Amino acid sequence: MADAATSTARYSLHRSVSIETLRIQLEIYDKVMAKRRGELDKTLAKIGEEMRLVKSAMPKAGDHPHDAEYKRNVLASTVSRHFKAAVNGGVKGNQLAAA
Repeated sequence: MADAATSTARYSLHRSVSIETLRIQLEIYDKVMAKRRGELDKTLAKIGEEMRLVKSAMPKAGDHPHDAEYKRNVLASTVSRHFKAAVNGGVKGNQLAAA
C-alpha cells in the first residue's frame, strides 16, 4: 500500500507552488515576451520595479550608485528567474486567465 504522502505522479513536484506565484510568473512571461517582440521597451529591472517583486530592492532617490546598481541586479535576476520558471514549468500564454 502506498503512503498517502507519497506522490504517484509521473513527474512529481519537489515543492508546492502557489497560484499567486504562477500568476506572477505568467505576468512576467507576458511582459518579457512583449519586450522580445519589441512591444515593450523596458529593462528586466524596470519590469521588476513596476511589479514591486522585491521590496528591499526598490530604488530610492538617495541611493548610492553602488546600491542602485545592486538593486537593479537583484530585480533583473528575480525577473529572469521567474521567467525561466514560467518557461520550464509550461506556464505560457494566458492559460491562467481562465482560472
